[in-house]
Amino acid sequence: MFLRLKRVEKSFSSNKITKALKPLSVSIEKGQHIFIIGETGSGKSTLLRCLAGMYDIDGGEIIIEGKSLGGPAVNLIPGHKDIRLVEQDFSLKKFNTIYQNLEMAVDPTVLVKERSKRIKKMLDLFGLHRMKNKLSTELSGGQQQRVALAVALIELPKLLLLDEPFAHFDPQLKSRIFEYLKIQIKEQKVTVVTVTHDFRETLKHANKVLVLNKGKKLQYEKVDVIYHQPKDIYTAGLLGEFNVITFTESKWLVRPEELSFSATKTIEKVKIESIEFCGYYFEVVVTNKNGDRLVVIESNTDALELGAEVYLNPTELTRKLDTKENLVYDESFDRRVEVVSGTRN
Repeated sequence: MFLRLKRVEKSFSSNKITKALKPLSVSIEKGQHIFIIGETGSGKSTLLRCLAGMYDIDGGEIIIEGKSLGGPAVNLIPGHKDIRLVEQDFSLKKFNTIYQNLEMAVDPTVLVKERSKRIKKMLDLFGLHRMKNKLSTELSGGQQQRVALAVALIELPKLLLLDEPFAHFDPQLKSRIFEYLKIQIKEQKVTVVTVTHDFRETLKHANKVLVLNKGKKLQYEKVDVIYHQPKDIYTAGLLGEFNVITFTESKWLVRPEELSFSATKTIEKVKIESIEFCGYYFEVVVTNKNGDRLVVIESNTDALELGAEVYLNPTELTRKLDTKENLVYDESFDRRVEVVSGTRN
């Protein structure tokens, strides 16, 4: 196992002690892209700083490649040679050009030809060729951010920790960066741990997802498992919108794409309130007799009209909510559909 956390704990104290990380155990294989998700204050950034050796942990152990990772109390200079943390706050050599900043970040033992090749790759990736001879002080804040991330990625470590460093980048640039990382993960077996609030990035790029809430691990699974089988309402909401539908005296969690419309009676009659164009799909908002807002994803809305009353038809009805808003899975969906359609007494 490349990286292992054994009951890691971290607390901060001011007027009172705040437990940022409760006993947390996670194992990460080499060459994986792990995403950490959770609400603000859930412990995501704290965990990255512990993994980077920037914080001393209060309990447990962090083991990388069989060796225990120490914090500032152990290492005079915090950090680890094989681990790099990239945060939203960057620093550049102010009176060096973009090219010089990149050049300084390359291992000095690398041959000149290879060094030039790596610099060119970063200039291409971040669209920096035209300004490569500009000083850092001549750049806008957004441009500095691009340069600083290029500097951070030009020499990849064994473990790369990303704390939303490209949250404000345009979609095309983010897509290029993620594709670049995907290649490096596959070819160089780089391990990447990313903190993000963007559920689309998580769904698209994560191998596994760690869900945190108030410093506690709620779920750690493959991304598709967490999307389709979240353990509770909190986890479900972190990976996209959902609906709660009442049927057979129980509440069920249903994703928008798991609902469609029907002209014949099904489980619930609803009224169409809005139809929003979202690119390759339409988001249709409806309300039921209780005034509850439900969202349906449709590829074609030609047959739908605002104010019309239609019926909802679920293609998935297995996530049952208990009284504490946890999810219990019920696989008897086919039987329930038959009851509704009247084919079974």
